[in-house]
Amino acid sequence: MSVEVTAFLADSAEAVDGKLYVLGGGWDMVTVRQLPAVQARVALGVLVHIGWNDTDTEHDIRLHLETEDGALVPLARQAPGLEPGSVIGEMGHRFVAQRPPMLRPGDSQTHPITFTVNDLVLEHAGGYSWVVRIDDVVAKRLPMRVVLTQG
Repeated sequence: MSVEVTAFLADSAEAVDGKLYVLGGGWDMVTVRQLPAVQARVALGVLVHIGWNDTDTEHDIRLHLETEDGALVPLARQAPGLEPGSVIGEMGHRFVAQRPPMLRPGDSQTHPITFTVNDLVLEHAGGYSWVVRIDDVVAKRLPMRVVLTQG
């Protein structure tokens, strides 16, 4: 499979007409005054680079957040349709990067995708990783650090 991923954290991101629109992008640290803390919004901008032989094929992209010890961090605890007491541990969707008529044989394609997590609860200071999988293969680990500040 010839698929690569470029990803970054942002305050807000949206994919429209083959482009990413980003506000406050490119950070990797959250500073908090107390724990647990709630980060109002975390957006992930993702560019999936798909080789010629993997276009016109359905792909599955999934992501989750884990601590530096590998523990899964809940992405949502309350959402429409979610049973009380349950959590959402990962997000994702399926997509097809179709070959447009002007694509030359052998060219790759870029497929932009965004994910947004609201009210992310961060229980601990330290390292975290956003893990992006394409078709069940880890394609990217995006680090994020939570730092507890005084005052």
